[in-house]
Amino acid sequence: MTITPSFAELGVPNALVNELTTLGITAPFPIQVETLPDTLTGHDVLGRGKTGSGKTLAFAIPMVSRLNSGQRRPSQPSGLILAPTRELATQIAAALQPLAQCYGLKVTTIFGGCLWCSFLRGFLNRLWLFRLNIALQTIAYSTSTNAVGLLIDDG
Repeated sequence: MTITPSFAELGVPNALVNELTTLGITAPFPIQVETLPDTLTGHDVLGRGKTGSGKTLAFAIPMVSRLNSGQRRPSQPSGLILAPTRELATQIAAALQPLAQCYGLKVTTIFGGCLWCSFLRGFLNRLWLFRLNIALQTIAYSTSTNAVGLLIDDG
């Protein structure tokens, strides 16, 4: 019989362990057991798993933990998560929000494919390269979900 370590034993900060417990999440999934010791100390990992396997918390926990310990600039992004669909981006934000609140971090979801996006696109394209350069300079932590889908061009 294998004994699963607790979130605290994996190095998750107490504030996040307490929030996870409040959310009813008391034991880590296998992908979290395998990745958290590395990601919480700043190492890069590549994880793969089926829907419902715990991938979102596997990257959300270290992201929130590490962003809390770093310097933040007001009104500047510190973390970036890339997701291929609006639905997944919304699900990730919902999972991330309660953890981020532990440390006073804000979560903002930005996605395309809505009516106002077409209207703004022409204006924003002129500012895009300049603004992207400024914004990405402050990113201390990033992750990508479904990376294969993001990197393959079907066209």
